[in-house]
Amino acid sequence: MQRAKQTFFAPGRRVAKGELFDDGDPFLKGREVLFEHIDVPEPQPKAEEPKAEEPKAEEPKPAPRKTAAKKPAG
Repeated sequence: MQRAKQTFFAPGRRVAKGELFDDGDPFLKGREVLFEHIDVPEPQPKAEEPKAEEPKAEEPKPAPRKTAAKKPAG
């Protein structure tokens, strides 16, 4: 992965500082000095743990809408 060292503008595009690009992205060609290589660690799979069933919380009901009182006719 490549990370932008600073914010810059390219034709039709704005690249923000810290934006990530894949190493094979053609956008990097000719702009290598504007990027730095970073290592992105692979996510480790979590061990399966038995979960105790938790009671589901009920969602709160929305408050009833208040309407303006109508004026008597006449």
